Amino acid sequence: MQAATHLAGAALTLAVARGFGLPVGPFEAGALLLGSLLPDIDTTTAGAGRYVRPLAAWIETRFGHRTVTHGLLFAVGASALLLPLGVPVALALLYGVLSHLLLDTMNVNGVPLLWPYRLQFWFLPNRSSRIRYGSPQETTLAVALALSGALLWPVGADGFGAAARRVVATPETAVTDYTRWRDEGRAVYVVLDGFNSQTQEKIAGRFRVIEALGRAGVLIEDDAGNALQVSRDGQVVAYRVRAYPGEFRPALDTRISVGGRLLGDVLSAVPAGARAYFTGELELSAPVLVPPAPAGTFTRVKMEFSRLMLHSARPADLVAFSSAYVVAGSLVVRLEGQAGQPGTLAGSFHLPPVPAQAQARTVTLSGLPSLAGVLVEQGAKVLEGQPLARYVGAEGLAELDAQAQQKRAALAQARAQVEQARRAYQRQRDALSAQLAALRPELERLRFLVSKDAEPRATLDEAQARARALESKLTDLSVSHAAQAADAQARADALALDVQHLAQRRKRTETAQVVRSPVAGRVAEVRVKDATQAGVSVEIVIISEVPEEPPHDQS
Repeated sequence: MQAATHLAGAALTLAVARGFGLPVGPFEAGALLLGSLLPDIDTTTAGAGRYVRPLAAWIETRFGHRTVTHGLLFAVGASALLLPLGVPVALALLYGVLSHLLLDTMNVNGVPLLWPYRLQFWFLPNRSSRIRYGSPQETTLAVALALSGALLWPVGADGFGAAARRVVATPETAVTDYTRWRDEGRAVYVVLDGFNSQTQEKIAGRFRVIEALGRAGVLIEDDAGNALQVSRDGQVVAYRVRAYPGEFRPALDTRISVGGRLLGDVLSAVPAGARAYFTGELELSAPVLVPPAPAGTFTRVKMEFSRLMLHSARPADLVAFSSAYVVAGSLVVRLEGQAGQPGTLAGSFHLPPVPAQAQARTVTLSGLPSLAGVLVEQGAKVLEGQPLARYVGAEGLAELDAQAQQKRAALAQARAQVEQARRAYQRQRDALSAQLAALRPELERLRFLVSKDAEPRATLDEAQARARALESKLTDLSVSHAAQAADAQARADALALDVQHLAQRRKRTETAQVVRSPVAGRVAEVRVKDATQAGVSVEIVIISEVPEEPPHDQS
């Protein structure tokens, strides 16, 4: 084969090797192109031998053309010489030599792949179909190889696997690509075409991936900073979702314990200019009202009693909790730095030390109905935010509980009525649809008989009138059901809202009647300060505990 044909084969080999994961840089490309010409250093009349004529003349005289340099042993040995330059460069040379040998097996002379054994190998068994040197068939082959390499080169930019996954374009393939490129330190984006199953809105465009949701899907972020869950049956149902690598961005994943701190300490530790996401579960000293997430978006922050649950929450989502005291818990923090600045996050996330202050705190409770309202005793350990006393007994909440119970019963009844109405409508609709379906064949028969003057026209008109009456009943039934269903659903929604408001009112009432400890420590004394008809005044003395200081590095 001519040198141009071998170079065309090298171009295709380079594109294929790139698609299968060979890192292709200037050295790798040069090594592969060199390898595609290297076997022809055994002759002075063609290929690379013209440029090393003394060596080519010696090999051709000593061994002959297509002998020692056209075997697998030469391919392995030549590539081994480039191992000091790196495995990718050595592999590139090996691939180039093998592409040369494969093309030469299509020639009429064949190749002794097992040299020094003289057994010849051909790719094409029929001699008449083999390609002669410099023939039009060789020119056609060279053009085909070059075009194939040019077409495969952009396809293999991120690997053939990634290209295939872009064709499939499912949430599962997006997870695979995101995991791979994230581990390479790159930002990952998706081009999404789908709809929001909660708002029934079409969603399309380019979004940034912030997390993988197991193997089922990904969590993306729009331009407004809202998070969206993309999966087959999730919040956003994707028709197609294709992942693409973005810029290189330094990242740092770390787990930190935040017990005994204010949540604002964690936020203040985020480096300037870095993007931060927090995931974990924290026990707070007291419940905090969480603003609802926008409709149709992923909820990053949830609050259940005093448990704060975070999922890829941003610092902006936690500003309202800056003064909240964390009793216990830990967070996984992911920091992302500025694009193109590797190493900028190393050692940049430090929490301030826990303040070590031992002091006695006196909590004065005035107007307690009785000493039964005191919930702690001398010597007991208390946590910050733990209840110390209750002004109103639990019976004060009975009325709210009774109202909530009535509302829940009414809500269950309203939902049952909605379901009963739906079933009744389906039964009536199916009955009318069945009558209409049974009448249609009769209409066709009567039309045929009337056209043949076998039946009077009045009979057909009467049947058509019955069909129109059935269709009118079906329409009236649908309109009536839609109005009734809307009213019933509105009643159920109003009852559900009442139940929620009563639960929030009960929580506020219960919170307001409880006095909580301002610090963590041990109860040193519970003493009665005064007792009158208005109530009992009590003082509770708490000695805060001194946290252990971490050992200092003396290096």
